[in-house]
Amino acid sequence: MIESLASGLIIAAITGLTFLAYKYPHAYKEISLPSLIFKFGLILSIASLLWNYSISITFSKLSPYIKENEFIAAQENINKINIPNSILLIGIAVFLAAWLYFVFLSILPWLIKKKEE
Repeated sequence: MIESLASGLIIAAITGLTFLAYKYPHAYKEISLPSLIFKFGLILSIASLLWNYSISITFSKLSPYIKENEFIAAQENINKINIPNSILLIGIAVFLAAWLYFVFLSILPWLIKKKEE
């Protein structure tokens, strides 16, 4: 239920931004959405990678102090708080796709004007 509502809202937002970029290109440029998306995606990606890296470094430094019979349980707990690589890759791909789409919307008026000439 909530997934269909969220996907509908996302599609409506993308449609509205596309209409804004096509019909009112000056207003769309004021939003500077591609820059914002790129910065947010970059910061989130770096933070996620640093999170995983710090967890693995901490575990490797502390592993000599973990008892042998508790090592597997400790590894399972580490896996629970680690962000899976598949989620990281999907997130980076989504942000990259959004950034490329909004950059395309930024150059859309130039493309239309060039086609009319």
